[in-house]
Amino acid sequence: MNIRTSFSKAVSRFACHRSPKPSASFSGQPLSTGAESAYMISDGLFCGSGIRSLFVRWQMKPQLMLLVLTALFMGCIPLRQQALVKGPSHPDLMLCNDRFVLTDFDLNRETINTRQSYIESPAGKRYTILVRPHQFDIDEKRGYVSAELYPIAADGSRLQGWRSGVWSFHFVVETNGVPQTIDQNWKYWFFYYSPIIHGPPN
Repeated sequence: MNIRTSFSKAVSRFACHRSPKPSASFSGQPLSTGAESAYMISDGLFCGSGIRSLFVRWQMKPQLMLLVLTALFMGCIPLRQQALVKGPSHPDLMLCNDRFVLTDFDLNRETINTRQSYIESPAGKRYTILVRPHQFDIDEKRGYVSAELYPIAADGSRLQGWRSGVWSFHFVVETNGVPQTIDQNWKYWFFYYSPIIHGPPN
């Protein structure tokens, strides 16, 4: 996939006030397929694995290396990425502001059993779920109301930041009176975008 296209799609994920129609995809597919792009790296590293080889090839002096590294670091923009790695395509989830997930559960016809549903972090910490209607759908008078899901810790506080890794979602949902259990695994990570390396977005 073109890096510029990937950046444009990544930026669009921050528009969490716009929810899609339930049962339609959120474009929840990963922005890179198969093996992750060389530009998609773990937290704490800089923009692209090619920087190290660049230093070796140019045999940079320490002062020049520091200057280049500083410029690259200052130009990096961390963009949150996500991908469904296991489970059914419904519900589609979109992580919003590292605070909650916007889902395509339709609260007009689907009821989430919060006593039996939970979210589990990559570290194995389990959270209960607080369900809130998506106010944007209500304000727009749409024919459906999407569900916002907030992870709640044992002390009653809401989760404020989602760590990178694979999160597990266990949903017990009643749809038109018919109960069902849904299990999904979603992976979250960062794409470090740099105009210096990747060029301007489309």
